[in-house]
Amino acid sequence: MNWDQLETIKKGSIRELKKPDPGHPVYFVRLVLAHDRMQADWDLVVKAESCAQGEATTQVSVHWGAKLMRHVSGGVKVKPLTRDEFTAFKEKAGQDSDFDDPANVWFKMPFLGGLTTGGMVVKGAGRSFDIDSGEKACKVAVKMLDANRWRELGKIAAVDIFIGNNDRFDVSGSPGWVENTGNFMYSASGQMVGLDTFARDGAISKLDQSVANLDFLKPLMDNNEGTRSQFASRATESFAYKVRYAIEHDPKLEGKMEGPMSGVPVQQRKGVKYLNFAMRNPKMGGTELKAVPLADLEKIYAPFRGFFADGIAVGAKELKTYLQIRFEKLNTSRARAFMAVRGGATYAPTPSMSAPKAPGEPFPAGVLERMSYLKWMPRQ
Repeated sequence: MNWDQLETIKKGSIRELKKPDPGHPVYFVRLVLAHDRMQADWDLVVKAESCAQGEATTQVSVHWGAKLMRHVSGGVKVKPLTRDEFTAFKEKAGQDSDFDDPANVWFKMPFLGGLTTGGMVVKGAGRSFDIDSGEKACKVAVKMLDANRWRELGKIAAVDIFIGNNDRFDVSGSPGWVENTGNFMYSASGQMVGLDTFARDGAISKLDQSVANLDFLKPLMDNNEGTRSQFASRATESFAYKVRYAIEHDPKLEGKMEGPMSGVPVQQRKGVKYLNFAMRNPKMGGTELKAVPLADLEKIYAPFRGFFADGIAVGAKELKTYLQIRFEKLNTSRARAFMAVRGGATYAPTPSMSAPKAPGEPFPAGVLERMSYLKWMPRQ
């Protein structure tokens, strides 16, 4: 990660701050840059993550999670604020309860203009329900009628699985279950973007520590199509379920379901609720409007599970390649002192030794342990 490309926050360097959601410790920052250009967009996003895992673990896990996502699925650089940067930022922001929480660790990252999200949070199957918006559910439902987006999302899921991030998908308890479509993020060009890579409460997201059971990594194994397929099936099914539930239980949509609607592709006829899709028709050479009963949404998304599973496989290969190249850059003697040979072909970490260092930063022991489990360590 090239942190030098992120502007340093100094006293007097912040031109403007904006907190888009009063309930979340996230701020948009516009800087007074050296050349004093007038920007149309913000320069940085500054946000807090709870260090329930401890400050050092949080910093390692956030940094490496963002690093790995950036090299697979177009994430962004993330860097913790220095003490001086936090002081300058807090001085400009003024009084806010976010700064009173000693568990918060503050980070900065580039601002991505035009970023949109699925914006729908619905939890079910034995979990509590938090219905955000049926209209948002309609919009994300239409967006995800795209094979390329499911493939891109699969690559993002591959990194989430490796780093133990349960905030987008459940990667360990019910593997593949969509936890939060608000973390389905799209760039201005419509591509999926892998942001929010840190699960603050997850034991398996501690990248600087060992994990007792690494079986959650199985969907990333080279010849494990069955596990990937199961993960993908649960992802498409739970996504359809969440869309359907959000639409059916949003009282704001009730008055809009009879007859023509403005901007809400849902209608109700004879007690049956339908979602209108513009779907491709190869025979016609274009698209046609198709009304799908909400009860049948799982069938609409089922064909995308293969694209999603393929994305996981591709993401795993790209992640493996990046990590192997990075590992090979380690000093050979230090690496061999740290690693013990198992099975005559692969390296595995020796718990009693500290992690070897790549130029300028540690290579977390938890990352090495996961590489060893997946048999991704370079051969001797």
